Amino acid sequence: WLQKAMMSMDFHFLFFALIFVTAYPSIIPLLILCRRSLWAVGAHCTKAPEDGGKLWAMFQPRWELLKAREEEVLHYSALGEILLAFWLTASLFLPTRQMLTTFLYWNYLKTRYAVPRSQKLHDKAWKQLGQQVQPVLNMAPFLQKPIDMAKGWFQPTYRMG
Repeated sequence: WLQKAMMSMDFHFLFFALIFVTAYPSIIPLLILCRRSLWAVGAHCTKAPEDGGKLWAMFQPRWELLKAREEEVLHYSALGEILLAFWLTASLFLPTRQMLTTFLYWNYLKTRYAVPRSQKLHDKAWKQLGQQVQPVLNMAPFLQKPIDMAKGWFQPTYRMG
């Protein structure tokens, strides 16, 4: 039952929220959670508009515009999740370092990458980042080995089914 629960998006974002409860305050995790919450509320109010009241009636046109660009919004959300991991890693060299938060967050990303529902989004985002970094790798090929090791770490260590 735990593996089944871990595959749900609600579990992922609960884990995400718990990681940052004790972390140094930052706006980036808050934006990621707000996007998730907006999507959940929008999806619910689309099915049951009477639950949204007047506020939903005012927001519904904006929601329809966002929903029409859902793939793009989800792509940028996945990019934001990945870039947050790199920011946490870089911040290990700052006075506000958060070692446990960084470790837990990278595990969160690994879990998100392993789940079929979010793997497609994360795979697309990782590929986009790879294209952006490729010129640097061409100039500094010694960086390819650590990147390959990191890619291996993201491969699932269990078989779902």
